[in-house]
Amino acid sequence: MALYFDVKGLSPQGGKDYVEHFPSEEDESGDPKYYGLLSAIGTWMIIEHNTTDGTFRYLAGKTSATYQTAWTNRAINVYGYLSEIYSN
Repeated sequence: MALYFDVKGLSPQGGKDYVEHFPSEEDESGDPKYYGLLSAIGTWMIIEHNTTDGTFRYLAGKTSATYQTAWTNRAINVYGYLSEIYSN
């Protein structure tokens, strides 16, 4: 299953695009749970799902080179609402 996100400001082309992101990694070992998504153009997103309160927060990046560090640090990253991520 692919998810589509508007990557305005995150697209390497700098335009407004809807880009297909595919599941890459997941960590469901605790709460919150984390899901990593990658696209063919290198943009990425990590979704933090707090199952206790039912909330979702997001972190996104422009290049696949920064994804692995973000995934490694998933438990200490600062996550936000989608509107905050794409407000630039």
